[in-house]
Amino acid sequence: MSKSIIYIQTTSLLLMFFTICFVIISCSSENVKNSLSEQNLNGKVKSLTETTYPVDESGSITDSSFIEKRLYKYDPKGNKIEEIHYYPDSVSDLITFKYDFSGKKVEKRWRDTNNELDHLATFRYDRKGNRIEKKWSETNGNLLKKATYLYDKNGNKTAEEIISFEDSMSERRTFSFDIRHNLIEEIQYNSNDRITHQYIYKYLDFDKAGNWLKRLQLEKNIPIRITLRMIEYY
Repeated sequence: MSKSIIYIQTTSLLLMFFTICFVIISCSSENVKNSLSEQNLNGKVKSLTETTYPVDESGSITDSSFIEKRLYKYDPKGNKIEEIHYYPDSVSDLITFKYDFSGKKVEKRWRDTNNELDHLATFRYDRKGNRIEKKWSETNGNLLKKATYLYDKNGNKTAEEIISFEDSMSERRTFSFDIRHNLIEEIQYNSNDRITHQYIYKYLDFDKAGNWLKRLQLEKNIPIRITLRMIEYY
C-alpha cells in the first residue's frame, strides 16, 4: 500500500474522529444550563449582590445590619466563577467552581477565612441539563450529605430532599413559581414529613432586563425579611 493511500486513510480517520467529537460535544452542550439560567437571571450579568435584612410587620427594614449578603460573579458565558457569603460576625465563605468540557458545573469548593479548602460538592445532571443530585463531602472524601431534585416541564425546581449522613436526618422542600419562573412559595418539611416552615415571596421591583431587585419574604402572611439586589451587566 502506497504512502499516499495510507496518508489519505489516516487523514480520513482523523477527520471522522474529530467530527464525532464535535457532534458529541455539540449535543452535550445543547442541554447545558449556565448559572444565569439556573438562577433565572436575564441578560449578560457580570455580578450580582443580594443582601437580606430583617423587617417589621409592615415590611420596613428594622436594622441596618444584614442577615446575610451574597456576591456572585459570572464570566461572559454566564457561568458562575466565584461566590462570597458575608455574615454579620465578619466571617465569610469564598466559593469557587469547576466546569467540564461541555460547560456543566461539576464541582463547588468552599474555602474558609484562611483560604483553606473546607469542603466541596459535586453534581449530577439529567439529559435536559437539570441538576438532579448534589453531594457534599470533606476534603478527605467523607460524605456529609446528599440532595436530590425534581423539576417541572418548564425546568423549574419543584422539590428537593436533603439527607445528612452526620446525624441521619433528612428534610424536604417543595417550590412553586410564577409565569416568570420566579419563586413564589417554599414549603419545608422535617424528617417526619411535617411542615416546619411555609414561605411566600412577593416581588416589589424589577429592572429593565426583567430581573427582580426587591423581594419580600413572608411567613403566615407576616413579612419576616427582605432581599435587595444590585446587578452589574457586561
